[in-house]
Amino acid sequence: MKLIFLPRRAFAGVVAVSAAAAGLWLAPAAASTDTNLVTCTGTEAVSYSPGLTYTPHDTTVTINGSLGSAARPGACVAPGTGITSATYTEVFNRPGASCVQAAFNDPGARVITWNDGQTSTFTFTAQIQTLPAASIVTLAGTITAGRFKGRTAVETIQIPQLNLLQCSTTGITDSTDLATLIIV
Repeated sequence: MKLIFLPRRAFAGVVAVSAAAAGLWLAPAAASTDTNLVTCTGTEAVSYSPGLTYTPHDTTVTINGSLGSAARPGACVAPGTGITSATYTEVFNRPGASCVQAAFNDPGARVITWNDGQTSTFTFTAQIQTLPAASIVTLAGTITAGRFKGRTAVETIQIPQLNLLQCSTTGITDSTDLATLIIV
């Protein structure tokens, strides 16, 4: 098992996502924001083509993320920045994806578009932790271009448990995941 050590400031996001995995939703105000530049919660709409089954195969993954007021539920806490929401889209091919082999991009990059039209390129490596009711993907890296360039960022994504019957038949073609992005 590979252990992931996150900066103390990123811990609040992991706690929020872990709480979400337990069926709770923490408002971003409950997390400490005095040391975080940006903390946003929201959702990811993910599609898999062809759908995920138990048989590994190449899959195109499309992720549409909505954070803050662009998401339901969602919020952004970013004092003094004017940020209230953000969106991103990421499309990649995942060789050998299946219901038992995670379909995430590692390493990867996504361009985040803020509500004021500015962008940030988040370049990351990914780690996954599988829990009984969900999987938690942690994207850890740096803002490499645009707004907040040079800042550290961590995004945690809670993926709900897959429908095992659907994995055996038609395949999983989409999911809605909870996401928390922290920039320090």
